[in-house]
Amino acid sequence: MDDGNIRDRAKKAAEKVFDERDDVANLPAMVDFALAFYEQERPDLAGIGRAIKTQDNRITNLPVFVVEQKRFIWGMDTDEADPENIKWLHNDGEYSEVESDKADELESKFGETYDEPEGYVRRAFVQVWEFVTACFTEQGCKDYLAVNGHNLREPRVYVYSAYRNAEWETIRTALINSTEATT
Repeated sequence: MDDGNIRDRAKKAAEKVFDERDDVANLPAMVDFALAFYEQERPDLAGIGRAIKTQDNRITNLPVFVVEQKRFIWGMDTDEADPENIKWLHNDGEYSEVESDKADELESKFGETYDEPEGYVRRAFVQVWEFVTACFTEQGCKDYLAVNGHNLREPRVYVYSAYRNAEWETIRTALINSTEATT
């Protein structure tokens, strides 16, 4: 695809978005953003295959490198929660976390009365790791984080196994074999 075609497609897409928003003043910035996305360097198949062959697989058969982010699920039963997963929050519509000294004071009083004082709520949560994206290589995850990590909450790279997953193994083998075809 030639650069002119990409530029035209990006401009048309941006115009459609901004026509709906009546925000034409930001059109040049939107076009530049779209072009940067389309023009970014993409890894070639042989390069991915070489990385698969040479990377540390973390002692994992058919590794699937994934980016995950921490997610908090609020509203758990405070009677059943671990104490470190209970927080005191301001009941002001924003629900910001109470400072630690004040939280300790509130928790002490709650232990005596089992009442939440006016202006505060006691809430429990659990932390889970939420899937974001999968890559064939650890470097693919690092590259993803370099571009998108600022949008994620406490991201990490983790490795799962695609053991006995015929599709993953077939594609991974084809990527590795692509290095032999290009050398």
